[in-house]
Amino acid sequence: MKPVLRQDPLRLLALGGLALISIAGLIAVGIAGQSTPPIDGFDPGFSVAFGAALALYWGLGAVIVLRADGHLVGWLFALSAAMIAAMLGSFALASIGEVAGPGDPFAPWGVLVGAALITPVAVLSLPAVAIVFPTGHLPGRGWRWPVGMVASLVVVRTAVIVLRPGIIDGDTTNPLTPWLPAMSPEVAGLFHSIEDFGALSIVLAAGLGVVAVAVRVRRSRGDEHQQLKWFLAAVSVAAIVVPLSMTDVASSLPFLGTLSIASLGLIPVTVAIAIVRYRLYDIDRIISRTISYGLITAFLLAVFLAASLGLQTLLSSVTSTSSLAVAGSTLLVTGLFSPARRRVQRVVDRRFDRARYDGERSANAFATRMRDVTDLSTVAVDLDATIRRALAPSKVGVWLRSPDG
Repeated sequence: MKPVLRQDPLRLLALGGLALISIAGLIAVGIAGQSTPPIDGFDPGFSVAFGAALALYWGLGAVIVLRADGHLVGWLFALSAAMIAAMLGSFALASIGEVAGPGDPFAPWGVLVGAALITPVAVLSLPAVAIVFPTGHLPGRGWRWPVGMVASLVVVRTAVIVLRPGIIDGDTTNPLTPWLPAMSPEVAGLFHSIEDFGALSIVLAAGLGVVAVAVRVRRSRGDEHQQLKWFLAAVSVAAIVVPLSMTDVASSLPFLGTLSIASLGLIPVTVAIAIVRYRLYDIDRIISRTISYGLITAFLLAVFLAASLGLQTLLSSVTSTSSLAVAGSTLLVTGLFSPARRRVQRVVDRRFDRARYDGERSANAFATRMRDVTDLSTVAVDLDATIRRALAPSKVGVWLRSPDG
């Protein structure tokens, strides 16, 4: 492949521009996080998480664009990073201006830019990726109309936010109000209705993303099927962790918030792996190990709790402490770990990593057959058949050393 610098300077220029916007937004959020008094929502922890997310989205977007010849998903990631940075950076600057003084002239502009970017960011950051992944194109020609309708709703809602005079958000007045024509209450109400209707674009885009992935999974074969497995694995984790972090459980488990951000970060990582085809077929093994270790953890935790409670009840007449019960339960769980892991892994591999399971069975059967075989020609024929059945290579060759050599 030719060097990208000589091949596509405009591509590098565009990526560099998006990177500068991302850096500028990160700086604004960092300043807000260090301000005195502190601004709600822009603490140092948020700034670090925000910076890591931006770096991940832009970096993986750039990798996909440069390695996959300008793939659309790569541009969506890089553009999303810049738009998220511009949105939160604008809100951060507006918050800094409000803290500095109510008459700050830049604060309303920050609110206006941030509010205008909310809908495009929500649609482009994940739903649009789901619609065009992994090919970079729509699932079919019939998808142009619904995607065009979503795009139109996004444009209309953004235009209404920008062009509507009066209050934008809370008590912030649109800074363009002096240059916009006055509206009657009826027209203002119509604008509000259009803005609310335009918010449906986010729901419609998410629905289209789900349908697009379902359609592609049903049609896909080979590499594309493996690519979709990577995407679905990451989305499944996020679909469990993110809603859980928004419930009352999060108050007792504070790490769930960080875990939810990390689960969202898995999505661009898996998409990048799938598109650049790096160790693509390892996804079956990853899914198998994730499920098996999850089941083993749940099983051993249940055994530990049951054994601990049972031993405490039995030993309550001897001692009032729970140390013996905990020690006994720990020894029991330690002894069960290896046999439980082997059995659970075998069952899970049979369902989720069938190729590896069948390969191991073929290899074990071959080893059993060859225990008492001494004829080299028989060994060569059986070895050839076993390798073809287990690994399905395009070509197999067996070299036998001659008795004289």
